[in-house]
Amino acid sequence: MRPGNLQLITTWMNDPAVAEYWSLRGPAERTRQHVRAQPAGDGRSTPRLGLPDGTPMSYREICHANPDPLTRHYRAQPHDTGIPLLLGPPETPGRGAWAAFCSPPSPTTCCASPPAGR
Repeated sequence: MRPGNLQLITTWMNDPAVAEYWSLRGPAERTRQHVRAQPAGDGRSTPRLGLPDGTPMSYREICHANPDPLTRHYRAQPHDTGIPLLLGPPETPGRGAWAAFCSPPSPTTCCASPPAGR
């Protein structure tokens, strides 16, 4: 991830409304460690920056849902795939940008774990 993008994600993570759910409030080093550890770890999570038209507007993690801290907000089942999503500030996304995330996910995203029942 480029340093400028990392600083942007750090800014988003320090927003009080975001920090409540993501628990990554703090310096850029904390965000960097979180983002870089994912692909280097056990393969359960992949970070992605949403760049429609080249403008950063979102951060998401495609992950096995069970070990993710966000599962305290819903009942995860074994092999669930989660996509925690953070949209940037209100002025960033623009009208209609949400539709890009409502399109069907790729088969590799949802079918990576055949035992997943939903």
